Amino acid sequence: MGSLSFSQAIELYFGSILNVVMFIQYFLFSVSLVLLTLPKKIDKKAILWGLLRFTLLYLAFIFGESLFFALSYMTGMQSGGLLFTASFAIFPIIFLVPNVKDYPFHKVVKISVMVASLMITSEIGRLLGQMVQTNGPDDISFLFVLARCFPIVFMPIIGFVLYKFNITRFKHLPIVHVIMILSLSAILIASSIWQNALNLEDNSARWLLIFIGTVELAVLVGLYYSIYHLIDSRHRITELEVASSILSLEKESLEIDSKNREELMKIRHDLRNQLSYTQALLNDGKYEEANNYIQSLVNQKEEYLYSFSCPNTIISGIVNLELTKAKIANKKINFKVVVPPKLPFEDSDLLSLITNIVDNSIENFEPIDEKDFINVTIVTQQDYLRITSFNSVDQNNIKGKPSLRTTKRGKAHGYGTRIIKNIAKKYEGYVTFTFEENKFVCDCMINMNHKENNNA
Repeated sequence: MGSLSFSQAIELYFGSILNVVMFIQYFLFSVSLVLLTLPKKIDKKAILWGLLRFTLLYLAFIFGESLFFALSYMTGMQSGGLLFTASFAIFPIIFLVPNVKDYPFHKVVKISVMVASLMITSEIGRLLGQMVQTNGPDDISFLFVLARCFPIVFMPIIGFVLYKFNITRFKHLPIVHVIMILSLSAILIASSIWQNALNLEDNSARWLLIFIGTVELAVLVGLYYSIYHLIDSRHRITELEVASSILSLEKESLEIDSKNREELMKIRHDLRNQLSYTQALLNDGKYEEANNYIQSLVNQKEEYLYSFSCPNTIISGIVNLELTKAKIANKKINFKVVVPPKLPFEDSDLLSLITNIVDNSIENFEPIDEKDFINVTIVTQQDYLRITSFNSVDQNNIKGKPSLRTTKRGKAHGYGTRIIKNIAKKYEGYVTFTFEENKFVCDCMINMNHKENNNA
């Protein structure tokens, strides 16, 4: 049979194709797609917007699919069926792309899972409907509608799963997981179109395709949830590690404050004794001895612990921890910090970045003389946070391209520069490692106006 004219196709669609099954399918499809566009916080306004979207989408399905049907069957009856089936993927994409407010990868993953699920459930329903028509009783109206619509009832459930277990809360998705989701979704979409083209009459083949489609759908949704659970578990572990590190920083600060108080009490006690001794010398007329004693006190060098403090509590804790590490390693270190109270970076990234930069400097520091220090600056420059560390080092001990690979054993070491580079890349910054006259310099800048901060 040849192609239909546009008016003939429209008449066929509203006369025969658009039946109670299509109305139910469009209803369930609309509910599922609207679920994906709901905000995290659902209030009265969100509900009203959701109902408005649902109404417009439901009407768009009814009348929009009629246009797809007409345009498809103008190419021919055989190709028209395939094109109309493919339109079940095109139309939801047209709706979801502007309405799903996510990062690009997250949006692609969600849309691909939803469209693939929609396509495969629709195809399973078609196969079940054909089996009822072929083998059912004479009055099959109710059974036919039930068979066609039963698989699509699961679409709102899938939409709820995508909404409930929202991968948007994770800013970064492993590229391997994204590829797995997209590949399986593409297979399901192609499979549903291919099955539609087969037009099978054998029930055993239909049952096989129904089974395969059901398994594919279960695997797709299961894969999405597994990826969510995997990333969620990893983030929970990271959050616990950060909390543990921050607790360690706070504990270190308390210990430093306690030692400072002990030192102050000792200084106060010593000062009282020194003043009493000086007064006794002066009362006895021993002015020269008193002068010499006072001069010896002036020239006396005492090193006391102190607690570093700046407006940003996280950086204050990190600096105090690094000062303690340097003291334990008997390395001298100076910090210059000029930062605001809040920075638009994850605490875990800030902790990893600064500690890896400073730890590498402490480990590789080889002073030339007593006045030589490790110098670290943490400052804001325009739209960037700049972290610079430079220290003396024997260049002969580091061969080839400087990588600051640690000499310590254990799996937790040896990845310092890689971590620094990855975090700098994450926040649209850069890092350089250079030698300058036996000075090793690490210069890192990260963008405070990075895209993730703008999208948050």
